[in-house]
Amino acid sequence: MRLDKGETLAIVGESGCGKTVVGWSILRLIEPTSGEILFKGLNIMNLRGKRYGELKRKMQIIFQNADSSLDPRMSVRNLITEPFRANRIFFNGDTIRELMEKVDLNEELLERYPHELSGGQRQRIGVARAIALKPELIVADEPASSLDFSVQAQILYLLKKIQRDYGVSYLFISHNLNIVRMMADRIAVMNMGKIVEMGRTEDIFERSAHPYTQALLSAIPAIGSDRRKRIILKGEMPSQSEIPKGCRFHTRCPLKKRICETTIPTTTEISSGHCVSCHLVCDTG
Repeated sequence: MRLDKGETLAIVGESGCGKTVVGWSILRLIEPTSGEILFKGLNIMNLRGKRYGELKRKMQIIFQNADSSLDPRMSVRNLITEPFRANRIFFNGDTIRELMEKVDLNEELLERYPHELSGGQRQRIGVARAIALKPELIVADEPASSLDFSVQAQILYLLKKIQRDYGVSYLFISHNLNIVRMMADRIAVMNMGKIVEMGRTEDIFERSAHPYTQALLSAIPAIGSDRRKRIILKGEMPSQSEIPKGCRFHTRCPLKKRICETTIPTTTEISSGHCVSCHLVCDTG
């Protein structure tokens, strides 16, 4: 995967497909066992000590559930200034006011604690913490999924506004394809830890080529002419400890061929920037 400056790349897929693992691995919240993660040409897997600390400031995360990610013993003031204190960076009252204003929160909330805030306010605090050090990359891990519909829209608009103001890049992790369509420039579709299709948002929604992508899209609620024929996948997702041979999707694919059961498909670029890993596409061109 590649993520450009100021771009939003969404990773979508079923629960357990590995979306969050990718995001957390990039931030080294969990340590990858193989592969490379390059940030502006530097392999962050090789960085240690001060050099890694400097780079880490440029990469932040917005967690799915602010209830569990905010320390209940800390006031709002301490929560949003913690990134500065942890990195020994100067801040003052103007810094705090600017952050609160950026996430549309009143300064009157500064002395309150997480349990005294609404869900939307808590998530805004999470956003404020993420942007405090002006990062270049933010991993947004289901940033609105735990909120009411009306509050979701406000948080997503806030993220868009922050991207315009800061030029930050988002790795946007979500299972909600309607939200992804609104937020993402490009989409990567993941199945069992592998990207099976990737392309511009328009290409994925209008010209999807992988059966798994098509099944996900068919599950989006719609009315009238926007409704797609529902594709029902049979069976359960295989265990990660017993990954199928060949294409990892073949055990549930309604269009599988014999080659799918034995051979891993290559990745084919079917149009500019639109790539698919599927024998059906490889064989037909």
